Amino acid sequence: MVLIRAMIAAAHADGEVDADERQRIFGRLEQSGLDPEERAFMEHEIDNPVSAAQLAGWSDSADSAQQIYSASLLAIQLDTPQEVVYLRALAGRLGLTDDAINAVHAALGVPPLAPAI
Repeated sequence: MVLIRAMIAAAHADGEVDADERQRIFGRLEQSGLDPEERAFMEHEIDNPVSAAQLAGWSDSADSAQQIYSASLLAIQLDTPQEVVYLRALAGRLGLTDDAINAVHAALGVPPLAPAI
């Protein structure tokens, strides 16, 4: 559930979950057989996203930190400044280095974040 929450929180980074982001989240989950109860949970989470601090609190290893960051990155198109700011803040809270961030982006085929100013 943490990774689902990570996807939803990232999608909320720019203030709304648009149709494409909703499809990215639900599409991945419906492929694995999302039941009505799970869908209701998802709708509740979309209305009540967790914070980057909460997500980081659920990370107990470098591997889980990278998984949370990866799930967040998969949920968005990274097309707004707010999404970049959110991912930088999340990465900072997760303790990810720039090298680790860039490795995730490369593995997912997503351009790297611009260097922090």
